[in-house]
Order: sequence, then C-alpha cells, then structure tokens
Amino acid sequence: MVTQSNKVIAVILVIALIAALGVFIYVNLSKQTSTPSGGTAPKTPLLTVSYNGNQWNYTLIELKDLPVMTGSGSYIKLKLLPSVNINGPYNFTGVNMAVLLDGIQNLPSNYSVISTSSDNYTFTYTYDQVHGNVDVYDASGNPTGNNDVVMLLAYQQDGHDITDPTIGPLRIVFVDHGAITSSSLWSKSVVSLEIVR
Repeated sequence: MVTQSNKVIAVILVIALIAALGVFIYVNLSKQTSTPSGGTAPKTPLLTVSYNGNQWNYTLIELKDLPVMTGSGSYIKLKLLPSVNINGPYNFTGVNMAVLLDGIQNLPSNYSVISTSSDNYTFTYTYDQVHGNVDVYDASGNPTGNNDVVMLLAYQQDGHDITDPTIGPLRIVFVDHGAITSSSLWSKSVVSLEIVR
C-alpha cells in the first residue's frame, strides 16, 4: 500500500532528477558558442600570453571581444631583391598588439615579445616593432623610412576568419593604409606570445 509519505518522496525524487538533467544539459550546451557561420566553436584557447610567471589564455571568441581594429597591409620579400615581389594589400581585422600587451600589469618600459607559431617557429619583436615602428617600402621595393604602422594580431583576412591552418587562425601582420613592410616581420599560425625584458 502506497502511503502519503511515499508519494511525497517519489515526487521529490522526480523533481531532483529533472533538476539534475537540466543542469547537465545547461553545462554541456554552454561549452559551445554560436559562430557567424551558424556552426559552433569550442572554447579552446588559441593563444597563450605569458609574462613573469603569469599566463593568460585566449579563445577566438575572447579575442573578438577585445577592441577591434581593421587595416590594410602588404609585405615584400626582401630576399628576392632586386626583383620586387609584393603580396597584398590585404584587409585584416584583429587586435592591436600594443593594446593587448599594454593591458598587462607591471610591464617593463622596454620589453620584447617572442612569438611562437604552431610549427615552433619563433620570432622576437622589439618594443619599437610591437608599437609599429618598422621600415616601410614603396612599390619598387625602396625603403621610405620608419613609419608608424600597427602590429595587428589578425584573426580575419579580407572579411573572413583565417581558417587555413598554414597561416592561421592567428597571424601577426602590419597594417596602415596599405603600408608595405618586410615579410620577415609577419608571423603565421601564432599560438603563443612570451613577454621578456
């Protein structure tokens, strides 16, 4: 014979089971976020920034939540001079590198940044390069001086996410109004930035 107290216990168990199922569904759905293409993107870190024993991980979604900048730039392969081989101009969207790094507390006044790509290629950028003070060239490959361009951590090229794994999803580029800079400064498939003194 089912008593009143057994019915209450059964109702409580059913409610607890429904609540647990709801929490399970919510947690699993929150692990994915909608992308502009209508698909889903896992919250996997694409970039690690480290300094002085501290580490910050960024997903593509988190990078896109930072202040956005768009600019155009080209690069020249100086090793091929005197022949001129200019790629671009391309339009890039991303995060101004100086803005990304200057948000870190207690940076030294003159730091360098070691960029590492997914193939373990590394390049060290000086403080001046991070802040856009690099050589600029004309269409004939002649230097036109040291110009204030912007070092951009780009996640979009020509309006689309950089999905080609040989160059993206993140790359370091230098932009202005079509400024031409050395290809040696452009880094592909960037996965980490280490700030050093």
